[in-house]
Order: sequence, then C-alpha cells, then structure tokens
Amino acid sequence: MCCQKSKIFEIYGCDLLNAAEGTGIEKECIKPLKAEKVHSITKSKVQEDVLHCDQNSKFVVLSISIEPILSLAERFNLSPQETIFKISGYFKEKGVHAVHTTTIAEEFALLETTSEFIYRYTNKKNGFRSSLPMLASACPGWICYAEKTHGFLLPFISTTKSPQQIMGSLLKLYYAKEKNIEPGNIYHISLMPCYDKKLEASRADFYNADLNVKDVDCVITAVEVELLLQKEVINFCEIKSQSLNYFKDLDITLQEHLSVHFESLAGVYAYYIAINAAKELFHIDIRNTQLKSIEKNQDLKEIIFQNDDKTLNFAVINGFRNIQNMIQKIKRNKCSYDYVEIMACPSGCINGSAQIKSREGSSSKELILKLESLYSQLPKRITTDRISANKLFKDWLNRNFKCNVEAILHTSYHVVPKNVFPLNIKW
Repeated sequence: MCCQKSKIFEIYGCDLLNAAEGTGIEKECIKPLKAEKVHSITKSKVQEDVLHCDQNSKFVVLSISIEPILSLAERFNLSPQETIFKISGYFKEKGVHAVHTTTIAEEFALLETTSEFIYRYTNKKNGFRSSLPMLASACPGWICYAEKTHGFLLPFISTTKSPQQIMGSLLKLYYAKEKNIEPGNIYHISLMPCYDKKLEASRADFYNADLNVKDVDCVITAVEVELLLQKEVINFCEIKSQSLNYFKDLDITLQEHLSVHFESLAGVYAYYIAINAAKELFHIDIRNTQLKSIEKNQDLKEIIFQNDDKTLNFAVINGFRNIQNMIQKIKRNKCSYDYVEIMACPSGCINGSAQIKSREGSSSKELILKLESLYSQLPKRITTDRISANKLFKDWLNRNFKCNVEAILHTSYHVVPKNVFPLNIKW
C-alpha cells in the first residue's frame, strides 16, 4: 500500500494528515483542496458522444452518494431532487460529461454483502470454521482503525467493497465498454460525506494493475463543494439544473437516483441483510417492521429476527465508544451478534466529517435530525428492483474482461505495523 512519488494519488484535506500516519500512505500524497484542481480536471468541455472526443481527452464522470445531496439540500433550503440537478448542472458546466448517483453501486454492495453473510452463516451452522459476527466494511475510518490497532478483527470484516469502490469498478469496467471508451480514459470523481473516503480511494487494493486504472481518481466532499461555490461567488440556487445520466441496460425503476430502501439511513445494511437472509435461510418473508428493534443508546441498536428456533441477531453501531465495547466482546468471545453494521462517526455517514456543518445558532444534533427527515421523505425502492439489479449484476460480471466476482467486488485487509518511536518505548 506504499504510495510512490512517481504515482502520487492526490487527495485533499489537512484533516487527513493524522489519519494517514502508519497507513502506508505518504503524507506527500496529501494535498490541500484547490478549486483550480476541479477546474483543471474538467476544463476541456466536449460532447457527450465520446466518438467525437479527442483521443487523449478524459471522459469525466461524477458519482454522488446520498449524504452530500442531503447536506447541500439542507444548506440551500432545496429538496434533494432539486439539489441533485443543481449539482449536475454545476459540474457539467465545468466540463464533467456524466453524473450518476451511487444508487446502483449501493444495491450491488447490499446484494453481495448479503450473499457473503449467508455463506458465512451457513458454514458456521454446518460445523465449518466461519468468522462471525460479520462486520461491515463500508466505513473506511473503521477499517483503518481495525488495521492499525486490532489486527485480529480483520477475518471478521466483510470483504465486499464499499459502494464508492464498486461504483468505480462499474464505471471503469462496464460503463466504459458501454460507451466504447478505454477504462484508462475515464476519470472518476466521487462526491462523498467523509474525508476518509479519500484514503479509501488511495488504497493499493483498489488499483487494477492489468488495466492501469484506479476505481476512483478523485474524491471531493460536500464541504469542499461549498468552498468552491464561495470561491466563485456562485448562488447555488441559481445554477441551471441539468439531468443525470443512466446505464443503458438497466430498468428505469432502479435508476430512480434518490430511491432508498428504508426510512432511516442508519441500519440499511443490517435491515436489508436480515430481511433477505431470513428469506434465503429460513424461507420466511418479512418486512423491516417485523424485526424487533432495541435501542441500547443513541448509537447502538439491536435488530432481532426470531421465528420459533430460527434467529438472527444484528446490531447497528456508530461511534468509537460503542465500537470499543463490541471489540472487547469479540475478544472475549462474548459477542452474540451475527452481523454488525459499523460506522465510525456518531449518527453514521449522515454526520460524516466532511458534511457541511450546522449554521451559527443551530446545534449539530438539530442538523442531523433535519438530514434524517429529508432522507425519510425520499421515494422507496420497490422490491422488483432487486431483480433488475441482479440482472445487470450477473450480466456485468459474466462478460467483463474475464474478471470474476472476487476480483471486482471484493477486497482484502492488512495489518498495519505500529510505528515505534523512542518516546513510546517503556524502558
């Protein structure tokens, strides 16, 4: 995971300097955000039809997760639907050729994480060695912490890539073929709620040596978009709205860019896996409202499925205090959960470190409640979307450069040796 100076991956934010310590990512690779960087990436405005592009030009694609959309919507008093078209308009004016949400990648991550959980759970029930509880892998802050401080946990962590990284694979390996572009000629920018997503994108594990491409080339955040707007003295509400882009072979229902599965963002993985695992393992159809939910504290919720002797015990854990308690239980073999959804930030990604902060006179708690309210009002994804996602999922994997599911959708983790400083040595 060493970052060589000849191949610097540029990520932004002084907040990353401490996070990079001991991860194998050199601090020289971390540069402060400059608005000119985004401008230079997209300065060459070309037509959507890539056949008319200069062969040396990059086809720039922006993918957006739901949390920054909510953050910008709240800041500028717009609906999420209005906001996403404003974001598209702003970046397309800068030369971005296509704008997508990460909805499809999130669906793939849920499908593959569910399959992974069912495989581990079945193996354990059949007497084979299997690492349960399975721990979520979507939060890079949590992954970095586990690699640096608790190496024994790595076998428990799901190997399924995060939606950000799956989106990168989808764009470079599927979308590129659909558009008749070389994967290396796609420049993928992701808009995320967290600075740690920059570190995630820079991992050597997410570099395809055969194609010489990264899943993600540049990560920006909601707070950085606000800085760009301030620098250019642009009124976000007056930006001309522009439409988003679609994957050609995917049913329109799944491409509802702002559709979600549940009322709350916290627990999406846990609820989704519980519902689908109950159907696959026990042949029982349930809804999330039929799961027993026990709120232990603001950032710890237990989700329980029970039908006679058939049980599934899940948990949703946010914040490092709760994470530490869970780690101690696993270490003592006292953890009763089958699956744990983990986010490093209190209240989860909706309160990510790079979300726009609350206004003066308003508390962060009030802001989180507003963002959660916006999320709860988003359209709900219909059950047939899973069939559509499965179809594209299989089609993409079956005809993609002889790659397989493991190579495209999974990753691995590495124990990071602690730096030894003389002052830390106990003489």
